Amino acid sequence: MRLSSPSLPWTLIVALLMGTALGAVLDPLRDWLLELYDGAHPVIVTQSRIVSRDPGRIVVAIRGEKLRNCHFIPPAVGDGIVPGEPGRDLRITRLDKPISGVNRRTGPIAEQTWELLDIEGVSKAIIFVSYDCGGRYVTNKFVEVAL
Repeated sequence: MRLSSPSLPWTLIVALLMGTALGAVLDPLRDWLLELYDGAHPVIVTQSRIVSRDPGRIVVAIRGEKLRNCHFIPPAVGDGIVPGEPGRDLRITRLDKPISGVNRRTGPIAEQTWELLDIEGVSKAIIFVSYDCGGRYVTNKFVEVAL
């Protein structure tokens, strides 16, 4: 008994449909796995302490360690958490020196001083930084300060 093979046009159509379906499944799966990896292996880990606090303003000293060889993408972004409200943009400024965008090697990070403004009513302030990690855009929590 001889099996007949499907005609070429139908084979191409089926192959295209399968490729499209596979791509629709594999792309989100890849993104999800990379997010898990980035969460388990952050670019940078830090510790912070509040240096001074005034109404509407805090100054925070931050030190830490860069763990992955990714390139910093300025600017850093501040986000304030207000209970019962959406996040609030915070104005942030590095006080000890301007943000240069120069890539640092992995290893310890010298202490930096940051000012966070517009913190009235905020229960938690977070600074996020972004990196280019081998062509992937990765956002990392730089520091989180409970107020």
